[in-house]
Amino acid sequence: MDMPSKLQKKIDKQLQKIEKKGWKPKLGAKLGDLYYDNGDLDNAETEYFKYLDATKSQENVPSWIYMKWAAQNSDQLDIKAGGPGGDLGTFMSFSPKNMMAMYEMGKENYLKKHGKI
Repeated sequence: MDMPSKLQKKIDKQLQKIEKKGWKPKLGAKLGDLYYDNGDLDNAETEYFKYLDATKSQENVPSWIYMKWAAQNSDQLDIKAGGPGGDLGTFMSFSPKNMMAMYEMGKENYLKKHGKI
């Protein structure tokens, strides 16, 4: 099996995990720490969103994969305009279009890092 189809299976499995758990994580002031701490998308596949499900147990999903789910389900998310200062720029960066761009960048970097592009 080649890397892109293996990767697609990994992505699909993670997306199913999010759906099955019914996670609706809040995106708010702490989002910057949760999805990629230093803004370095080269490390995106090693950084994770932390989810709390209804039982308060935590699970991890690679943040760039989460971005695809978030883009497709943005109507379910509580996206606040930035942190305590209400930075509108933060809000704008989490439009579905931009979240899909983050997903595509994370996927591309994952493939580059694993030598398949």
